Amino acid sequence: MSQVPARSVRWLWQPFVPLGKVTLLAGPPGLGKSLLTALLAALVSTGRSDGALRGVAADVLLASAEDDPHDTIKPRLLAVGADLDRVHLLDLRETLPSGEAVEALVQLPQDVAAIAAKVRETGAQLVVLDPVVAYLDAERSAYREQDVREALAPLKAMAEETGCAVLAVMHLNKAEGADPLRRIGNSGAFTALARSVLLLGSDPEQNAEDSGRRVLSVVKGNVGWQAAHALAVERVAVAGAAGEDVETAAMRLLGASRVSAEDLLEAPEDRSALGAAMAWLRDLLTDGTLPAKTVLDAAKAEGHAQKTVHRAKRRIGVSSRKHGGQGGAWMWELSRGSDGEVGGVGRLPVVPGRHGGHVSEDGPADRLYDAKKAKAANMASRRDPAPCAYEHHRPSDWRLADGGPRVGGICHPPAPGVEAVPAAEGGVTARSSSSG
Repeated sequence: MSQVPARSVRWLWQPFVPLGKVTLLAGPPGLGKSLLTALLAALVSTGRSDGALRGVAADVLLASAEDDPHDTIKPRLLAVGADLDRVHLLDLRETLPSGEAVEALVQLPQDVAAIAAKVRETGAQLVVLDPVVAYLDAERSAYREQDVREALAPLKAMAEETGCAVLAVMHLNKAEGADPLRRIGNSGAFTALARSVLLLGSDPEQNAEDSGRRVLSVVKGNVGWQAAHALAVERVAVAGAAGEDVETAAMRLLGASRVSAEDLLEAPEDRSALGAAMAWLRDLLTDGTLPAKTVLDAAKAEGHAQKTVHRAKRRIGVSSRKHGGQGGAWMWELSRGSDGEVGGVGRLPVVPGRHGGHVSEDGPADRLYDAKKAKAANMASRRDPAPCAYEHHRPSDWRLADGGPRVGGICHPPAPGVEAVPAAEGGVTARSSSSG
């Protein structure tokens, strides 16, 4: 490893679609997965994607086995302002002289070399396969893990070699439960091979007048972190070749969301319980901060499950802070600026640092590292939470002076007017800086 150069991940759309890797986009049929790929194609082709290519227009290769390019794909691209000269269709069908269309020509894994050649020819930074199971050759089954790995491994290697992002679209399977990874694909190899797995679903708390709300959530992020984005599906009309109005749909970005992948798959009765818990918790904390134990005891008395209350806490933007130093109590309070709406577009509280973020009562806010490991390390220390998830950074190795913020410390950039200096005991103290 001393000979391996370290480098940061390059993002096509941060933190959802990384460059040089395979991303899996899954969701129920009819909710807009293809609309999302059209939106992403428009952002990439016009240099508007939020990532390494912002301000740089790039080409897109789009393979769609289900949608017609004339009445579906092109109107959708027009509706979101794509640069059509930069969006290229991978030819899926061959028309015989008789006019009969034969099966799709692109097959995995044998056609990966041809796809790679097209990527190099066009300089494409995004390749979309929609849906990916349509391109497995006849000898490979989407249900057998080895078959899936043999089909997709060359695609993964192609993405790494060319540096382009590969977005593979899938439907959910018919399994029951709210575990997203078990609901995506018929073989675990699909989610195992992808470095980013995304789930698109209806906003669980949208009302009847706003039925076009969608949420895109990161299910698995080997190179990123947990995040969710709210979107809206709108009906629009674009100009056809003869000047007529062509009705289509477009997806629009709204902003960050607190909805998780599990929320998108929950049963209707679970959604009702969550909504009731959110309303109860919001009312309880409206007048001020309360100890977490008091809140959970009251929730139990009201018949709200503890797991549901913790989900409600996250969704309405309740923050946790430890008061009283070592051995003090966790306090819950409504975050400043919280709109209190389910699926609101306000960002989750994140305190970035060189090693990730801070550890709170519920684990690291930004999920840049394993929350379970962080909690285990803190429990083992039997002290206040450490400032980051690294086990060798124990709470005994740092100090906070003058009532400094508990999220401060050696792994967090000091706040203005605060500096970290060696403590006499060998730890780190945060103290006021006279120089400002």
